[in-house]
Amino acid sequence: MKVSKLFNSLPKRLFAAALVALATLLPVSTLAAAVNIEGAMGVANVTAGDTKYSSTVSASYNQVVKFQVYYHNTELPDSGKIAQNLRVKIDIPTAAGTSQTQTATISGDNTNTVTSQTKVNLDRADAYLQYLPGSAVWRHNTGTNEAPVWTDTVISDAVVNSGTGLVLENEKPCYNYSATVTVMARVMVPGVSVDKQVRLKGTTAWATSITAQPGQDVEYMISYKNTGNATQENVVVGDKLPEGVTYVPGTTKLANSSFPSGTAMPDGITTVGLVIGTYPAGINAFVKFEAKLPAEDKLACGANQLRNVATVQPKGMNYYYNTADVVINKTCAPTPVYSCDDLTVVTGDNRTVTATVKYTAKDGATFKNATFTWGDNASNTVATATTTHQYANYGTYTITVKPTFSVNGVDKTAADNSACSKNVTFTPPTTPKTPGVKIEKSVAKSQVAVGENYNYTLKVTNTGEVDLANVKVTDTPKDGSNIQLVDANGVGTITDNTWDYTIATLKVGESKSFTLTAKVTKYTEGSLVNTACVNAPEVNPSEPNKQDDCDDATVTVPKPEVPKPVYQCDDLTLTIGDNRTVTATVKYTAKDGAALKTVTYNWGDNTTPFMTDKTSASHTYTTDGSFTVSVRLLFGLGDATSAYAADNVNCVKKVTFTPNQPPVVTPNTPATPAVLPNTGAGSVASIFTIVAIVGTVAHRLFLSRKLAK
Repeated sequence: MKVSKLFNSLPKRLFAAALVALATLLPVSTLAAAVNIEGAMGVANVTAGDTKYSSTVSASYNQVVKFQVYYHNTELPDSGKIAQNLRVKIDIPTAAGTSQTQTATISGDNTNTVTSQTKVNLDRADAYLQYLPGSAVWRHNTGTNEAPVWTDTVISDAVVNSGTGLVLENEKPCYNYSATVTVMARVMVPGVSVDKQVRLKGTTAWATSITAQPGQDVEYMISYKNTGNATQENVVVGDKLPEGVTYVPGTTKLANSSFPSGTAMPDGITTVGLVIGTYPAGINAFVKFEAKLPAEDKLACGANQLRNVATVQPKGMNYYYNTADVVINKTCAPTPVYSCDDLTVVTGDNRTVTATVKYTAKDGATFKNATFTWGDNASNTVATATTTHQYANYGTYTITVKPTFSVNGVDKTAADNSACSKNVTFTPPTTPKTPGVKIEKSVAKSQVAVGENYNYTLKVTNTGEVDLANVKVTDTPKDGSNIQLVDANGVGTITDNTWDYTIATLKVGESKSFTLTAKVTKYTEGSLVNTACVNAPEVNPSEPNKQDDCDDATVTVPKPEVPKPVYQCDDLTLTIGDNRTVTATVKYTAKDGAALKTVTYNWGDNTTPFMTDKTSASHTYTTDGSFTVSVRLLFGLGDATSAYAADNVNCVKKVTFTPNQPPVVTPNTPATPAVLPNTGAGSVASIFTIVAIVGTVAHRLFLSRKLAK
C-alpha cells in the first residue's frame, strides 16, 4: 500500500495532490525505540485554493491555512507492537513576522519522537497566524486492518493550545491504522483586540490563567477594542466553555461607553453569542459572566487545563479570539507498570553466553527475579538481571527470559514480548585457507629505439588455497621514464598511461597472461622502469588498497646522435625600382637546430649597414654609380650560441645606375669562399664549375641587354 492512501484530504477538492508534496517531507525519527513511528507535516492555503500540501506556502491578511499532521506505526501488522499513548502536538507561534515556522511533534510512551516543520510566508511584518478553535479534526480507522472504517473526529484544541499536545490513541501497526490530524489558522492583522481573563468568584484580581479547586465558581471577562481605523458594526461576542464547565444563567453583563457601570445581558454568550453594538475606532467594551467548574469525579488524574475561548466578530469581518485557562490538579494513585522490554545476549569462549534482561518497573511495581530458559532443556531463576550459561554442544539455541515483579505484594509475570527471546548459534571452528597471488613481468627487448613499439608480458598466478574474484591488475610506467603505453591488445583499458584490468575469477593454481604494447617517446638516460601490480580482495582484506604483489621490467634506449646545425646564405636577389630604389631579398638554409636571427644589409654607398630580422629590405641611392650590395646572416645554433654564415658569392650583387640608362644588376666577381662545405674534392670542383657557368650566362645576358639598347 502506498503512503499516499493514508493521508487525510483537504476538503475534497484538495486531496488529489496532498501526499505528492508531503512525500518529500517525511523526516528521520529522532530516537530509536521499541516501536518505530513515522510522520510528516504539510500546509495548504485553503483560501487561495491550494490543491496539495507542501512544506511552504504564502498567505495574506484574513486567509486561512490548513495544517495536516500524518503519523504511522511502521511495525509489521502481526508484530503486536502498539504505540502506547501516541501524542500529537502542533505548535503555531503567534508572534508577528513575515516568516512563520510551525512544528509538529509526534511521540508515544514506547516510540521514537518525530518532528516536522512547515513555513508560512506572510506579506506584512505585523501579521501573524491565529489557530481557529474547534478546527482540529482527527481522521483515523475505527474498524479493523482488513475492513477499515475511516472516521473524522473533532478533537480538543489542546492539540495546539496545551503546550504538551494531545494523547490520541494506542496506535496499532500497519498503514490501515495510520491517521492524520488537521487544524486551521487564520492570518491576522491588527484591527480587533480581544483579551480573555478569569478569576475566582469573590476575588478581585483578573488573570489569563489561575489554579482552582473542583466545583468552584469563576468569573470570566472578555475585553474587546476596535484597534482599526473604521467603525465596526454589530459586534458579536461569544464564548466557548471547556468541557465540564457550565454557565451560570443570568450572570452576563456588558460595560461600555454607553453603560459605564454595566448592564445586564440575556443568556446566550456560550451558545449563539451576543450582539453588543457598534463601536467606532478606538472604543472598547467588556462582557462578564460566571461559570461553575466540574466536580472532582469528572476530572482526569493530574493537571486538568480548562481553556476557555472567547470570540469577537464585527459585521463583515472574521472572528478574533483569545483564551483564559483554569488549571485543576487532581491527585490519583498511579497504576503499577511492569514489562519485559529486551534481552541482550553476548557470546563468549567455550560456548558460553551472558544474558541480560531489560525491564520496566515503576509506580508500585518492583523487579523480583527472572527465569532464563536456554533452549537446551536447561533453565534457571535468578534475582539479578544478568546471568551466564555454558552449552555442552555446538548448535542453535533459543534463549527466553520471563521477569517476575512484586506488585502490591502480589507476584506478577510480565507479558510475553518477542524482544525478550533471542537465538544464539555456535559452530565448530574451521581452519581458514590461505589466499595468495603473484605477478611476473617481462619485456621482449631490453633495448629499444625512441618511438619503437615493443611488448611487455604480464603473468598473474593464483598461488593460494582459495579461488580469487575481482582480481585487479595494473601497469604503470615510472614517472620520468617517458614510457607510453600504446595498446592493451583488446584486454583492459589504458587511462592516464595506466593499464587497468579486473580478472573476474582466478581458480587455485590458474594463471592468466596479458600483452601490453609500449614505446619510449624520447631519449631518457639509464634503465627505464615499468611496474605491474596485482590486488585481490581476498589476499589482504584489512588493507584493501595495498597491492598484493608487484614486478618490474626495464628497457634502455641508445643515446641518439645529435646532428650538426646547418646554416648558410644561398642567394641574394636585387629588384630595381624608381628613383634609384633597390629591394634586396635573401634566401638561406637553416636546419638541424639552426635558426635565422638577423640579416645585415650593406648597400655599398658608405651608408650605415641595415640590420633586421627580415629577409627583405629596401634602399634608395642618392647618386648614380655602381654599388656592391652584400648581406651577412647571423644564425642561432640552438645551444645559446650564434654564428655568422660563411661568405657566399651568390649573396653579393652589384647594381649600376647610369644617367639616362636603365640600371643594371651584375653578380660579384666569383671569389673563393672563406669557408667551404666539407663535401670532398669532387664536390669542390663541381662547385667551381657551376659558379663559372652561372657567371658566363650572367655576362651574356648583360651584353644582350646592352646591345638591345
